[in-house]
Amino acid sequence: MKLSMDIIAECLRPETIRRHLQPDTGRTLSKAEFHVPGMSDFDPGVLYMVDGANVAGLHDMPRDTSVVILNCPQNLKRNSFSHLNLIGLGGDRPPMEAANGVLRVFSYFLEVNKDFTTMIQRGDPLSEVIDRATDIVGVPLCMIDTFHNVLALSTKLEPKGDKFWDVMKEGFGYGHIDKVQESEPKLSEMIEGQPVEMLSNIGGNMIRVTLMFKNRQPIAALGMHKMEDAKKHFEKHQVHLYEYVIEKLLERLQLFSDVKVGRGLVFERFLTDILDGKPMNFAHVHQLFQEIGMGKVIQFQLGVITFVENKHKTDLFLTVLNYVEVAIPNSRCLIKDNEIIILWPRAKGEVTDPRIDERLITILTRHNCTCVWSSTFSSLTLLQKVNFQLHDIFEFIDTAGAGGTIHHYHNYAKMHAVKLLSKVTTLETAVHPAIQILKRHDAEKKLNYLGTLKVYLRNNCRTSVAAKILNMHRNSLVNRINQIETLLGCSFNNWKLRSQLIFSFDCEEYIERYLRVE
Repeated sequence: MKLSMDIIAECLRPETIRRHLQPDTGRTLSKAEFHVPGMSDFDPGVLYMVDGANVAGLHDMPRDTSVVILNCPQNLKRNSFSHLNLIGLGGDRPPMEAANGVLRVFSYFLEVNKDFTTMIQRGDPLSEVIDRATDIVGVPLCMIDTFHNVLALSTKLEPKGDKFWDVMKEGFGYGHIDKVQESEPKLSEMIEGQPVEMLSNIGGNMIRVTLMFKNRQPIAALGMHKMEDAKKHFEKHQVHLYEYVIEKLLERLQLFSDVKVGRGLVFERFLTDILDGKPMNFAHVHQLFQEIGMGKVIQFQLGVITFVENKHKTDLFLTVLNYVEVAIPNSRCLIKDNEIIILWPRAKGEVTDPRIDERLITILTRHNCTCVWSSTFSSLTLLQKVNFQLHDIFEFIDTAGAGGTIHHYHNYAKMHAVKLLSKVTTLETAVHPAIQILKRHDAEKKLNYLGTLKVYLRNNCRTSVAAKILNMHRNSLVNRINQIETLLGCSFNNWKLRSQLIFSFDCEEYIERYLRVE
């Protein structure tokens, strides 16, 4: 762990009688050594300890060299050390004893670094890690994800009277959407790695916030809140220790399951919680939906984009996601379980612009994706069920060999209904008795009346169309249909019978394709 002179100066404050530090000493020091008179090579990573009886050599030290004077002379002239980072220790202690005090500072932070690194590497709870980080920095710390959910909050220190901290304790996130929208700084506007230090516009205390990135994607934000002299900027040693904590967290941030990649948009967590079935008051949900900026929406449509190839990269997801939000006006997207979920608020009676499909097909084809759309639905209370429906038909899209990259649930709804029926009853009992009669007849006579009837009924009893598909003369098909009607003792002019038989064909095909054991 590298220290700054500001950190060391804070630790040695009780013994310090002289101090002159440059505007930013930086965390460069990794060890302390005794200065040897006459030496010419100076290491910027070393804190040099100088005996108070041998300060004449200060003039010859390079600019910004870090120096501690043991038993510093009271009459030490400023022009001797103004180019240095210097701490002068007073007292009557022998130089070696004073030097041990300096070395103990390095030893202490060596143990701090060892302890903190171990906590992170073994995956200790994030709350415990943040509490330990609070001990290190000496001010309250809070870590939130990019959805504004509080991941961990200092329990050992608390800025009294800080209203913003009180909101944090309640959870922040979309539950306090008004505070999220009001609070500064905006996570979405923060620059990678650049901290923002400012007075909280909610609590009035000084805060310092850093947005943390991994692979150029936002992960979380760490903030610290001022306690004493709450409206003044943080002490430099606090800032340096805060920077150390951030660096350590970034090394192993992926170990914390609480921290997920996101775009920093509040509605993403809001929609994710609904999709996951998190208990909530849906009257409040619709209010929140409007507060997030969606306005009064009459109906919704849900889409799921999946990647055919199992090569999931965050940059690829975000590329497709951003394109979709541009291609579909007012749509809202999120990444969930290696898929892109699209929520499309619609006005009542709104007709889909065919150009939207054209735009989608372009990006989906380019990245080898498939999109499945639900039909419109009227309430967010149905969102989780609709999502289950879409995922329940994936097997039909994959195995039926359907062409294209965009699919609609209504095209698979009947097969889905058969699938759901198969889970509560034996499908064979749902098949019309006429099917068994035709099967027995075909087996005895070596004919295919059943296949003929399927083509005829599925083409709306259009004789010419069915005859062409079956490669039969039209009159021959008419005769065969008459023979089937005679065999079954019925007429296919009965629309109820036709619908029952077509449903039976669907049941038979589902049994053959998905239930029958080879």
